Amino acid sequence: MAQGNKQLTNEKNQSRSGLEDVLGSTALQVQDLSNGDENFILSAGFDVKRKPTPVGLLERPANVVANPGPRRGSLEISWDVVPNARLYELEIIEYPVTDKSVRQRTSNTKHKIIIDGLIRGQAYSIEVAGAGSDPGRVWSDAIISYVM
Repeated sequence: MAQGNKQLTNEKNQSRSGLEDVLGSTALQVQDLSNGDENFILSAGFDVKRKPTPVGLLERPANVVANPGPRRGSLEISWDVVPNARLYELEIIEYPVTDKSVRQRTSNTKHKIIIDGLIRGQAYSIEVAGAGSDPGRVWSDAIISYVM
């Protein structure tokens, strides 16, 4: 509203809210009356919701990078977004791997994470996998990073 004022803006917002309420109520009525009949829904002027399809096993995360974190003994790890991933699982283990190596697993909803509490001067092997509804995981290639 280029030349409006607060009162006009308020009136516009109230009108919009009322319209949204009416459209929502109408959509619920169409949903109830249609019993899922797509032609009925389309003839009422509404779109038909796409049916969900299984995604299956997610692709391997690419471009896994580990950089020194913001604090001593930390790593900032990032990777490319995996389509359809709800979250990411990350595995970090002391390198070279021995019977005494400490393995850490964590999950994150973002494609970047900061891991704290690592041993300074120690090398770590890092792998990432995208997670969705399929229980299988395709892990990234392991990268080796030293903690400062």
